[in-house]
Amino acid sequence: MPKISILIPAYNVEPYIARCLDSVLAQTFADFEAIVVDDGSSDRTLGIIDEYVARDSRIKVIHQENSGVLWARKVAIEASSGHFIMFADSDDELTPNACERLLSLISQSAADMVVAGYESIDKDGVVTMKSCELPYGDDAYGFAMAMAMDRMKRYLWSRIYRRELLTGHDIEYRKGHNACDDQYILYQIAPYINKVVCVPDPLYKYYYNPRSLTRFFHHEKNMRDVLETHKMSISMASSIDSRIKVRTEYNAIKDVHYWIKTGCPRRKVMDLVSEHGLGHLFSFTSLLGHLGWKKAVTYFMVTRFGPVARIVYGNNWNRTK
Repeated sequence: MPKISILIPAYNVEPYIARCLDSVLAQTFADFEAIVVDDGSSDRTLGIIDEYVARDSRIKVIHQENSGVLWARKVAIEASSGHFIMFADSDDELTPNACERLLSLISQSAADMVVAGYESIDKDGVVTMKSCELPYGDDAYGFAMAMAMDRMKRYLWSRIYRRELLTGHDIEYRKGHNACDDQYILYQIAPYINKVVCVPDPLYKYYYNPRSLTRFFHHEKNMRDVLETHKMSISMASSIDSRIKVRTEYNAIKDVHYWIKTGCPRRKVMDLVSEHGLGHLFSFTSLLGHLGWKKAVTYFMVTRFGPVARIVYGNNWNRTK
């Protein structure tokens, strides 16, 4: 049984998957397995993975019909056998000491999760160092509040988990779910966290990818995933603390406002909001409680009257196809 399972969902990442797997094989800690779930790729992704499987028995591949990245993570978790679990996106890299450093920290601290910093690399190759923060405490409340306040990024990668945190609870997964899949899992495990450790060391390299799902935030399918994620997050946040619930609701309101502000048809957006059971967040009373008078009036008008967006945002209002 390997000490660490590194789980990698992959879909049409032919230009990037070799870089990711090279970084896995370059780890200074050798007792790991890497499980790559090919989510029905139509390019050479699976062929490239197969080449790595032939080279190193620690790399394993599972091929499935396209079912979405959230489902691919579920399949990978169920197939894993490591005492600890890490995630990597197939267009990113681990630093060579990532496994060794994270394993050392989680073993010494008896934490459920250790979160590290990372390098964000933009389309021009400019590197920005990103650290993590836990200003509200290192327990379930502190972790969930840090996510809700955007002091802790809602990503699965750049961290290590005790296996039981991901397998010992009834986590819900949805087929076909792609956008905000990290957050969909993180909010579900948050109530079960006893201790989180945060270290500034950058142990992951996140690359800008113009074809990444996050670049298609306005597509209806992704909007549905985002709303489903917000619905789940609000439900789980409410089980921890009402203050986290309020802030998580605020994040949902912001996303919906952003869609309309940047040109998504208001009626379509608000129909999706109602369909996902979040319409109550956009009553004036709710908006006033979350935003204060000035923003509440603006958000209320924008979400109810399409032409208001043109008036309020002028040249910043761009219709998204």
